[in-house]
Amino acid sequence: FVARLNTVEEAARYLELDLRELSSADRPYSGLLSPVALKRGGLLEQWIAESRQFGEDLRNDVEERLRLDALPSIAGGLGAYLEAREGADLTSPDVLREIEAAALTFLFRVIFALYTEAAGYLPVASAAYYPHSATELCASARRHVYRADPKASTLWNELRTLVHMIRTGDKAR
Repeated sequence: FVARLNTVEEAARYLELDLRELSSADRPYSGLLSPVALKRGGLLEQWIAESRQFGEDLRNDVEERLRLDALPSIAGGLGAYLEAREGADLTSPDVLREIEAAALTFLFRVIFALYTEAAGYLPVASAAYYPHSATELCASARRHVYRADPKASTLWNELRTLVHMIRTGDKAR
């Protein structure tokens, strides 16, 4: 398929593709480079704008869920632990700042572990690793959230195992 363009400006952007060089799986993408898609205000610009809007909407949704759901839950758990175990004063601004910092640190470390697993940097497909993975840990927490014992430490111990495996490069698992 060859795009023939009519003006000097268009000629500077002349494009010739040999579709025989594309694999059959990649051929549908050639439509992204068609004259209809490439012209100013064409389909490609529309798709890019739609993709950006989708990404922005997704980012806003994730941010809202983290801010309204995840962080308060994590901070609440940390506060309850500190109050019960250490007698922390949860009305103290210093204690609240420490809890906030710890909740953010915890959340971002879990997100990092999930990202590295999803990107293939950690061996999620390994039968030895998967039961200890952040992916499985989050799924397990979600499955058991309504019947979880507040004093149970199974999930925490699994998280400690995962962190140890990541930090030491545990090849046995």
